[in-house]
Formats: sequence, structure tokens, C-alpha cells
Amino acid sequence: MSEDDIEKIRRSLSVAREIKRSATDWTEQDGGDRVGRCTHPEHGHTSSEGGTPNLIVTDDGGWYCYSHSPGGGIFEWIAVEEQICSCGDLPLTDDEFVEALKEAADRAGVELSNSAPDSYEEVKNDSRISDEKKARYALDKAVDILHDNLDAMIGDQNVRGVIKDKRPFDDEMIDHARVGYIDESVRAELLRHLSHDALEDVGIHRDNGSLHTRNRIVYPYTHNGRARFWIARKTEESSQDAKYLKPASESTVLEEPIYRYSPVDGANRTGVWVTEGIQDAIALGEHAEIRAVSPVATNPSPKQKEQLFEEGRDATEMVVCFDDDAGGHGEAVELILDLL
Repeated sequence: MSEDDIEKIRRSLSVAREIKRSATDWTEQDGGDRVGRCTHPEHGHTSSEGGTPNLIVTDDGGWYCYSHSPGGGIFEWIAVEEQICSCGDLPLTDDEFVEALKEAADRAGVELSNSAPDSYEEVKNDSRISDEKKARYALDKAVDILHDNLDAMIGDQNVRGVIKDKRPFDDEMIDHARVGYIDESVRAELLRHLSHDALEDVGIHRDNGSLHTRNRIVYPYTHNGRARFWIARKTEESSQDAKYLKPASESTVLEEPIYRYSPVDGANRTGVWVTEGIQDAIALGEHAEIRAVSPVATNPSPKQKEQLFEEGRDATEMVVCFDDDAGGHGEAVELILDLL
């Protein structure tokens, strides 16, 4: 890791924003060196009588806990929030700082130079890395394998051709979105690179080792180039009735984020559009040259709503563009009210 990496993270993350996210009684404050005050979100007020909220955030990007005296900046706060160390045990040791830095980099979307592993092979036996993070590396490899399977045939046409016939996508968009195809023939290639356990962790295998789905077009959710989740759309050769299937819930360790799409050549606008589905986000994002996101449902989970709030905080505008039907209209209004 470099000083440039650390500075990028500091510029990307705000102590006030990170603390406000979990605070229940945040109060904005002007004057002096403070920007806000709240009861400590992690350990509460240590006085049995409670009283004045015991944590302040300062205008220089720091924080201070009156219950324990120490405080710090963004890395110290993330260490406390992630239980890498307790508030009263600051300052951070070297090992604690490295752990907090990695978590902060993940939140900020910064790839740490000379520190981030490149492949599933590098992380699968590392006990320091969580199962979910290992699964992300495994999924990234699986997505590459499924993307290479677009020459598989559906009827008399290959999958890539089917996608282009049904959606306003060209080859560059399909490759940029890393769209893939899962069928029985690709299973051997998945097992050649990934274990049964890894395929269960990413939800491609059920917990009994069977293939969760087949003959479906797979859309990966990516963030900073790496796959985080996936959804599979039905084709005419799918045996399961569901239009969309997500990872096997009984086996996967992945948690569904929102889907994010930025055009091949980058977005030309600073707003963000929220669509109901992934394919809409890709089409709208690319052809309108805007940043598009999707909760892949009309009723986002609490975590997805928080991610949508984050997307909108620094945007010039946020437009909710759900399907043109009764359900889409009603749920769009509900989401707009939440975002406001």
C-alpha cells in the first residue's frame, strides 16, 4: 500500500458520514471546531445517567469520545466500528491499522497497491480473509468462465446473438457488463478452477452439491470491476419457471447489493437513475450515457436502500425509473419518498 492509497481513502470517506449512518441522535453543530455530536453509536454513553451525547465530530475530519478520551480519524473510527479494537484501546497498533485500512479501502472502492490479492487461488487458504470476501474472488473467476460460455447455443443461435436480438446491447456492452451463460456443459470448467465449497459459497451449487440453475443468462453485479453478486434470467431452454433466479439462498454467503452500471466510455452526467431491473440499467446507462443503478426489485432491502442513499448524496439529481405498470408506479413513489 502507498501513501497515495491512504490519501485517496481519506478523500473518499467522511468521518461525519460514517458516524451519522449508525448514530441514532445525530445533531448538526456549527461554531468552534465541531460539525456534529451524538451518543457513541458503538458503546453508547458510559455514564449510567446518560446526559450530553459523548461523541463529537470535528471540522478537520476527526472525532473524539468524551467517555474514553481517545479519538482519531477515519481509520480509527472504522477500526472501532468493525470491532478491530475498542474505543478505549486506541491508538491503533500496526496490525490493527492495516486491518482497518483494508476495510476502509473496501468501503471507498480503492484498490490497495501491492496488497490486494489478484485471484481466488491467493485467498482460498488465507484464514485472515472472511468467507464472504473469499466468495467474491471465487465469483469473479466464475463470472469469467460463464462469460466465455456465450458461444453456447440456444436453439439455432448462440447466447450472444440471443442477447443482442432481445436487448439493445452490442458486443462491447455485453463484455463490459460481463454477461455470461450457465448450462451443464460449463460446470466441468467451473469445477476445474473452483471447489464444490466455493461454488456453494457463491450460490451456483446448492448445499447438496447440485447445480442451482442451468440454461440461463447470468448478469453479475460488479463494483470497481469485481463481481459481488449475480442474477440469472430465464431462456427458452430453462426448465425452472421463475423469470429470474438469484444465488441459492441455503448455501450462498453473498449478500445482495444494488446493481451499478456506468457506460463503457463513462457517464456524462452527475445524476443517477434508479431502474427496476439490471437489463434496464445497462440499456439506459449506456444509451443515455448516465450512471444507472438498480435494486433489482421494487422493494429494496434496508442495506440496498442505504446504498441508494449513498449513491444519491453527492448526485445533482436522482431519478427513479421503474416499470410502467401499477406496481412500478406505486413502488417508485414509495422509494422517492424514502430518498427525499
